[in-house]
Amino acid sequence: MKAPARAARKSVKIHALRSHEDEQFVADQVIAGYIVLVDFKYIDEAIKQRVKAFLDGTMCGLDGKMIALRDDLLLLLPNGVLEEENMGEYKLA
Repeated sequence: MKAPARAARKSVKIHALRSHEDEQFVADQVIAGYIVLVDFKYIDEAIKQRVKAFLDGTMCGLDGKMIALRDDLLLLLPNGVLEEENMGEYKLA
């Protein structure tokens, strides 16, 4: 799996997941270099935990970042989008 060197400018995708089947689509968006905001408000807790685990593995494989903005909202950042020295300001999921 090849990750993009940088995310394209103004390339943010927002996804309100409806089922665990949407996880691959979200992962593909990050692989393509998009910054992705994932909203879990429409799925139950068990599915949310499964999707979070899948996306966590995806982000580790891409050397990206997963930031929990709220309990039901994640920000997925491809590698190189957010500089390491600023990461201390955010809570990592």
